[in-house]
Amino acid sequence: NIAEILTATDDNGDPQVDDDSTPDNIPDNDVVNNDNDVSGNGNDGEDEDDHDYADVTTEAFDLALIKLLAPGQSASVEPGDTVHYVIRVINQGMIAADNIVVQDNVPGAMVYEGGITGNDDEGWSFSGGIVTRTINVGDELTAALQPGESVEVDIYLTLNDPLPAGTQVRNIAEILTATDDNGDPQVDDDSTPDN
Repeated sequence: NIAEILTATDDNGDPQVDDDSTPDNIPDNDVVNNDNDVSGNGNDGEDEDDHDYADVTTEAFDLALIKLLAPGQSASVEPGDTVHYVIRVINQGMIAADNIVVQDNVPGAMVYEGGITGNDDEGWSFSGGIVTRTINVGDELTAALQPGESVEVDIYLTLNDPLPAGTQVRNIAEILTATDDNGDPQVDDDSTPDN
């Protein structure tokens, strides 16, 4: 971001010529070698003191999702069993996160039942084979998800019955959207959240 002096007058209101720079409204015609240096003589090709800049650097917004079988949940199951999953969201970035929408894509060999203990109090919403929920302050979070922190939510899915022996069922979850702690939508630094 660049700022520059355009014009100036003396205390009588008479226009003045600067001794060592050329005030104007053209930001690209000034010599700027060092930020905050006002000792140069712009007329000699040194840093002009009527013109200066200040830089800012944006921080990374980066959330990661890991889906796990819950502690104590066996990977070997029978048709009709209810499987307990844990979805963990980790803030790997430098910006606090809120309003994190996660989606669980229910596979064809499973069903989501909202009345199952655990699902009914978890805030999930089911439509067309997809289950979503928002992780936010006041619900799972006491404050925005800070860099380095993680949050977990549970989901329970029931296997169809019957299913052929040896059927492998893969259940996938992902982050759809998220905001910073001011509610502003953010773009993830190293992935493309979508549905």
